[in-house]
Amino acid sequence: MKEGQQGSHLEFRQDADEYKRVAKNQRIWFRALADKIGGDGEPLVLMPLSTFHKLFSKVKGDPPLTLEPLEREAVAGLLRMFAAQIPDAPKGKQGPPPKFDPASEAVIYAMGRVLNRGHGEMIAEIADRLGINGVKISDVAVANGIKKWRAEAFKLLGKPDPDNK
Repeated sequence: MKEGQQGSHLEFRQDADEYKRVAKNQRIWFRALADKIGGDGEPLVLMPLSTFHKLFSKVKGDPPLTLEPLEREAVAGLLRMFAAQIPDAPKGKQGPPPKFDPASEAVIYAMGRVLNRGHGEMIAEIADRLGINGVKISDVAVANGIKKWRAEAFKLLGKPDPDNK
């Protein structure tokens, strides 16, 4: 691991159907485990694994872990809740927020609007121009970025802001 790197991340590429099948199987497994732990209302005694216990236990001779019925139900409930939150599709990747000077882009937007170009047309043009390596910045990010500066940009040009018309 490189210096300054926090942990590692493995990425498994799967098509959408395979991902959905794996997610379904994980939910089934966690629910079955929850049913097994939630169980019969009796305390559950978990004995420490001898090899693991010898290698990693800080205090030799740790007692077995006993889960009372209420604790078992709590653990089972948490497992069921976790199972319900497993998504059927991976999260979309989001990069860092776009970096641009919103004040200067607001002036460019205002100049285009004064020349009777449409709101959407100007936002899309700015987003295309600001894109890096063929990756376009979203129109929403541009619109939100220049919103605060639009009134000043139109004042600079001596024209009223036509809003988003």
